[in-house]
Amino acid sequence: MAVLAVMFADYYTEWLNVLSVIIGIMTSYVVIMIDFFAGLFQQRKCKVR
Repeated sequence: MAVLAVMFADYYTEWLNVLSVIIGIMTSYVVIMIDFFAGLFQQRKCKVR
């Protein structure tokens, strides 16, 4: 899906910026990683008590 978004942005360069599309896609991955590590921290915190 990400490749399709980049290809679409590359084809329609008048309306979309490829770099902005890539940054937007990477932002979602960063949020997913933060959520994953927050969940791990929460699980370990509950197991200690």
